[in-house]
This record gives sequence, structure tokens and C-alpha cells, in this order.
Amino acid sequence: PQSKYEDVCKVIEEDLGCNVNALFENFESVPIASASLAQVHVAYDKKTKKKLAVKVQHRGLRETSVGDIYAVTLVVGLIDSLFKDFTFGWIADEMAP
Repeated sequence: PQSKYEDVCKVIEEDLGCNVNALFENFESVPIASASLAQVHVAYDKKTKKKLAVKVQHRGLRETSVGDIYAVTLVVGLIDSLFKDFTFGWIADEMAP
């Protein structure tokens, strides 16, 4: 999926507390890559003018992934309790807030 540029700007402002124009000299509205969790935009730092790759999560991802995280945590916890040689219970602890 690809997020709308307006949504990308809102996510940046919510996460960083500044709008895109305050942070970047230039921020390309079309992403160079997009995947299920986030997309990547080319931008130029306002102070250093360095070219950057800015990865921005899709808007609403945190809210929509709560059920997925709960399900994975539940399954990993169940497997961890059933199989003493299973040593990946820490993954559930890392995922759950």
C-alpha cells in the first residue's frame, strides 16, 4: 500500500512535533519504496542539506496492529508454556507494550 502525502505529513508531525517544511529543505511527496508497514521518502536536511531516506509508518498502523500483536503474543506464550525447549518467549515480551 501507499499512503497519501497528507497522511505522511501528519504522521511526521505527530511523531516529531514539527511539520515537514520545518524539518526538511525538500521532502519528496512520492515514496521511493512502500511496504505493508511503512514507506520511504527522499528528503534533504534543512541544516546540513544532506540527502536522507525517511521511513514513515502508514497512518493508523499502531491502532490496527493491536489485535495482531495480541494474537502473536498469545500464541508465543502458549508455545513457551507447552515446550520447555522453546526459547523464544522473549519475542512476545519485546512485541507487547
